[in-house]
Amino acid sequence: MALFHAFASLGYPFAVAHVNFGLRGEESDADELFVQRACEKKGVPFHSLKAHGIKKLRGESTQMWARRVRYDFFDKICAKESYDWVATAHHAGDNLEHFLIYLYRNQDDIAWRGIKEQNLRVIRPLLRVSPKELETFREKNQIQWREDSSNQSSDYLRNMIRNNILAEMDEYPELVNLFDSVSTEVAEIERKKLESAEAIWPMNDLHRAAWIIEQSSYSHWRSIIRPKLLKLGFFPSQIKQALREKMAKTGATWETKNGSYKMVMGRNQRVHVFRTTEPISLPLIVGQQICMNGWEIEFKKYSDCLPNEEVILAVSKEIMDGGRLINEWWGKRLNLNEGKTQKLSDYITNNKWSPEEKEYILIVEHSEQILGLGSVLKVKDRVDFKYVIVRRKLKSYIE
Repeated sequence: MALFHAFASLGYPFAVAHVNFGLRGEESDADELFVQRACEKKGVPFHSLKAHGIKKLRGESTQMWARRVRYDFFDKICAKESYDWVATAHHAGDNLEHFLIYLYRNQDDIAWRGIKEQNLRVIRPLLRVSPKELETFREKNQIQWREDSSNQSSDYLRNMIRNNILAEMDEYPELVNLFDSVSTEVAEIERKKLESAEAIWPMNDLHRAAWIIEQSSYSHWRSIIRPKLLKLGFFPSQIKQALREKMAKTGATWETKNGSYKMVMGRNQRVHVFRTTEPISLPLIVGQQICMNGWEIEFKKYSDCLPNEEVILAVSKEIMDGGRLINEWWGKRLNLNEGKTQKLSDYITNNKWSPEEKEYILIVEHSEQILGLGSVLKVKDRVDFKYVIVRRKLKSYIE
């Protein structure tokens, strides 16, 4: 309500989003009505959601469920009404609570980073304001508010810290100021670390290559890697298995629920993260083009190649007639010199292809014989045949 009245007094154009979780029965309904009437009095648009009918996901706590529901609601309103920002009323006391909670959980990196003042479209204008200053502002402006009765219970860790530890620290506001100062410095360090990490793990890499994550570096970069992996659709348990437990064997694989991304344990306990591909089977026709993992693939005459095109495979006229381009290699054999053949799986293993190279492999098949193979990561420098398969970067994936 302090944030509401601050925005109103400053003349900012804004709306209010209220989620009624229905966890406290009539009290929850009364909270919603209170906020609605405050909006009507000030002429502020009011959006509400009754969330008690929304089911929890498997293994989701009440707090996790509530957070997911409200931020999903905020995103939908922003998209529908073209709002630019979501402002929440986190203050300096919340930041100190955040620190103590994650320190208790032995997650020092998250503890010292503190709550972000801005996270994408979410902003927190009151994060530098102390609880005492908010109380003074409320009393001076005679602002009415409602207290959530569940705040008095110490069943939740946050409430236990708020009602016991922080209650004893109220007489020492300098502690809040000290933490605020330190967390600002740590946040700046994290910002610089994030800039560095974006160069190591850019999202566009997953359209053409992969992220290679060293297990030994995970603890240092955890605050950046984990959110990225969650955003891709990996489950927390999968991330933990791949990067925390050091029990996974080489070749262990984890996929997102929709199958769009994979994590594979490679050699030397390196985790490879990359985008998956759809099965293809296409005739070799001059001029035919396909898009694959951020690249445009084209069959053409070698004499027509452009300077910015890289040759992946070269084929003869005989292969072009009746040949096909495929990307599935399990159970297939590769033709070698002098009439010899070798399992493709053995060839790939012997040449130490990485998990993403195996995923992005391209094979030329003719009369059920594999006559050539390549990858969008393995490029042949020498061309011996008249027809070639080339690749070009898709502009939509160029940063």
